[in-house]
Amino acid sequence: MSSQRLDGVLYFAYGTLLGAESMQGHCPSAVPLGQAHLPGYELALERFGDGPRDGGCALIPLAGVQTFGVLYEIPDDEWSALKALSAVGTAYRVLPVVVLLADGSRVEAQTLTVNNPMGPYRPPDEYLELITVGAMSAELPPEYQEHLSQIVSHAAALSKPPPD
Repeated sequence: MSSQRLDGVLYFAYGTLLGAESMQGHCPSAVPLGQAHLPGYELALERFGDGPRDGGCALIPLAGVQTFGVLYEIPDDEWSALKALSAVGTAYRVLPVVVLLADGSRVEAQTLTVNNPMGPYRPPDEYLELITVGAMSAELPPEYQEHLSQIVSHAAALSKPPPD
């Protein structure tokens, strides 16, 4: 299966877009295709600039770990809009990945990751909540949800960003 399909792009959501409600807020026609996991990458919350809101979810290569998420099919026009909203090329970059489905099959997909991570990021509480609520709504494995909770707790312990 290729990441570019007649109906759109296969997108691996692993952070704030895990939950269908969150995803459809940005890509209303996105279709969840099921759980997937990405071997060899760890989710991290990383800065991409010096501003208090300059950060987000990143995939950091790390042997022996895996990141769970949801595979979506996104129409081309909505994929283009998501990339523009995410400031691809500046804040984020497109990362081609090969994810594994529950049946063990390998699927080529696209995802977004922080471009040039600059160190730990303390996102707003609402951002952190999107990750944990999305993992629960996607029914990711309980042990992975616990792992995500630890990542979120660590990020929450950093200095809070100033209010908007």
